[in-house]
Amino acid sequence: MVRLYTAVGRYRVHNENGIRQPIVTVNMKESALSMEEMILWSCLMWNIVTKAEAGELFRKRVQGTGIDSERFDAVLERLIVRHLVVSAEAEKGDEALYKLLANLYV
Repeated sequence: MVRLYTAVGRYRVHNENGIRQPIVTVNMKESALSMEEMILWSCLMWNIVTKAEAGELFRKRVQGTGIDSERFDAVLERLIVRHLVVSAEAEKGDEALYKLLANLYV
């Protein structure tokens, strides 16, 4: 089985009282992101990858930031629950890709 992941939503920075907060909007619902969520979400934006590949991208990006790379699974699960990351699974990669793209919209 192959499971593919990608990020969805529209990114913007909300600036209130000099405090910048990353916001991702999906289906007109705004979600504020923590630093670790923002790093993983940005790794997955414009990419379609397996969980192992996503983990590797996340680990490379958090080096030197003080963020624990071992939190990858928890951060990924949180983004999936919040509908900011979507996935699809199938026997072969091309089928998983089709399932993933079939459920996305512009």
